[in-house]
Amino acid sequence: MEISSSKRSCNQFTMDIAKNILEREAKNGSDSNWVFSPLSLQSNLALLAVGASGFTLNQTLWFLGLKNVEELHSLSSEIMSVASSTEQNQTIEEGPLLHFANGVWIDKRYSVSPSFAEIAKGIYKAEVNSADFLTKAEEAATEINTWVENATKGLIKSIVQRGNLTKSTLLVKANALYFKAAWETIFNTFLTRDKKIFLPNGETLQGESKQFSMYFFLPDKNNGLSDLVDKICSNPFYLTESFNLKVTELDKFWMPKFQISYGFEASNILKKLGLDLPFSMMAELKNITKNVDFPHEVIPLKVSHIVHKAYIEVSEGGTEAAAATEEDDSMEFSMYSPPRPPPPSFVADHPFLFMIREDSSRTLLFIGVVQNPLLVID
Repeated sequence: MEISSSKRSCNQFTMDIAKNILEREAKNGSDSNWVFSPLSLQSNLALLAVGASGFTLNQTLWFLGLKNVEELHSLSSEIMSVASSTEQNQTIEEGPLLHFANGVWIDKRYSVSPSFAEIAKGIYKAEVNSADFLTKAEEAATEINTWVENATKGLIKSIVQRGNLTKSTLLVKANALYFKAAWETIFNTFLTRDKKIFLPNGETLQGESKQFSMYFFLPDKNNGLSDLVDKICSNPFYLTESFNLKVTELDKFWMPKFQISYGFEASNILKKLGLDLPFSMMAELKNITKNVDFPHEVIPLKVSHIVHKAYIEVSEGGTEAAAATEEDDSMEFSMYSPPRPPPPSFVADHPFLFMIREDSSRTLLFIGVVQNPLLVID
């Protein structure tokens, strides 16, 4: 399979973001778990590019690994193809559930330009709504948060915080991604056991008991997570490899259950990685809106925030995720691990990286790190 430049770029900024988060958490002395959705961020930036022009469009296309608007539309169609691939499944028994939603809210003083609205609704299946940011910012925030909560089946309660919306807010774009799937071979809950967890700081904890694949990358060393991320960062093809997985009988298999909710201001990292024009006063985003009373007026629009939030829960039954999982038991399980003398074991008792990928297109839905699976979500 030939890997497109957009895939390479997505993989590159995915791992660059992962490295930035890992370094920031380490600098803060934190052993936090975290997760984010490359697909969600990529979709947001692609829709932003639809409304951009001039240097802002060129920089956004460059960041996405695209040469022109035609490639942008091709990427957008691929994103939505992955997003709609499980629409026929109504229950987890029928297969993986993937729900993807886009929403646009524009201040009532303005309207969405017809060309942007056509693409937003036609390709991205986006809901385009009017809001009163000038006098009813809190009500608008509640509406957006309710939309996100519904789109993620209640896993993410809010994404807009008090003070995010002001009188100068003209436009809010949001997207939400919900994923739920069962393991091909369900883990027996009666075989769940407690086990020591080795934290990054050397401490230990006693643990409590198509097409979509979840991959676990376990460093050989207990403190090898940072080196693993650096290694993947050095090869933009790595996350799109086939890995040549095979069913392997394991002597020991242990994976902690975990639950992660993580949010961050993505715009800070994106600017650090070279995408800065959309956030500056030089932003050229004139293709998004127009003044209702003065249609020929150019509205000075720029991106103030890109707030990203994701949730994932992994247990014996399977995986549930959203973005806006035993010792002493032999079993068969597809895995990626360095060759070991037979019989091999896979014991994830120290920090590891994971990702959820749609394998036919090799699209990354979620990627994250587990450092302490016992951390409780507030």
